[in-house]
Amino acid sequence: MTTMAATSRVKDPENGAPIVVPVRYVARGRVVQSTSLELSSETVRVRSPVPPGVGLLVGVKLYLPRNDHPLATEALVNDASFGDAAFTAEFTDLAGEGRAQIATFLQSVSGRRACDRVDVHLPILLRDAFAASDGVVTNLSASGLFVETDAPQDVGSRLRGEVRLPGDNDPQQFEAEVVRVADCGMGLQLVGGSDEFRMRLTSYLANHDA
Repeated sequence: MTTMAATSRVKDPENGAPIVVPVRYVARGRVVQSTSLELSSETVRVRSPVPPGVGLLVGVKLYLPRNDHPLATEALVNDASFGDAAFTAEFTDLAGEGRAQIATFLQSVSGRRACDRVDVHLPILLRDAFAASDGVVTNLSASGLFVETDAPQDVGSRLRGEVRLPGDNDPQQFEAEVVRVADCGMGLQLVGGSDEFRMRLTSYLANHDA
């Protein structure tokens, strides 16, 4: 298992900091498994292919690493940007214990990527609006993946992916955004998926780590 090198820890949990953790939200009945851009004990900023509108109350679950269960709460959208494909929501009914868990988590992590990563070798199919290309996932976490490919996309590009996890008959489908480009491929952050995808990914990573 590989982890992110240490940088600086969050000293002010109320203001928070850029951090990437899995986030599930429900807006007008639509369920999306995505990831965060920023997190504090008061708000979360979430990547979203179609951000919910300002003023909408959404259901949110935060999957903090090493927590047995996600933190569930409601949150009021106070900023939404189709240009950035993200929204910010303020927690409305998160108990003090939940806010304390977030604060403790933020003070314990270093760097933006909080989720442990594992080395894998999984074929993947990636599609954009115009074409499809093959690649190999070499690094995987609950919030993203690194794909070796001869056709890397630009940072900010949105892609649809299909990957078959070991033990699955059918491929899992998801949406991701390119956040890093290297000579050998690109890093993707998960921005859209189903509950089934989150369940299978979580199970695979847990068994891989066992």
